Amino acid sequence: MEAGSPLHPDGFHPWTLVARFCPAYEEREPIREADYGWSQVPFHGPVLDGEAYLRDFPRAWRENKSCPRSGAYEVLGSPWLTETGAAKWAYRHFLLVGLEVYVEVLAKDWKWSVGTVTSASW
Repeated sequence: MEAGSPLHPDGFHPWTLVARFCPAYEEREPIREADYGWSQVPFHGPVLDGEAYLRDFPRAWRENKSCPRSGAYEVLGSPWLTETGAAKWAYRHFLLVGLEVYVEVLAKDWKWSVGTVTSASW
């Protein structure tokens, strides 16, 4: 990689968009979950108590006004921030997980709000 490129540690600029678009890891596993620590993500992992899950998941959704398993996460302690030089600009690493693709983004911040559900015809 040449010096001055957006991903070079000495050439990263704060207005540079850095994102990785990746296909699903496996059919039922969009990302390789073993590559990430999930201890701070509520309702992640196997459901051990179905009754508690059915009670607590909707409650958490109502209280936080967002889905506890939204597919949008921040990767704490990300080595990608250091590799790209983005850490020195106070960027953060976000992971957006879909069913057949996932996107990793380096950005200073992000926000989303509840929108209107629309139907689409394919």
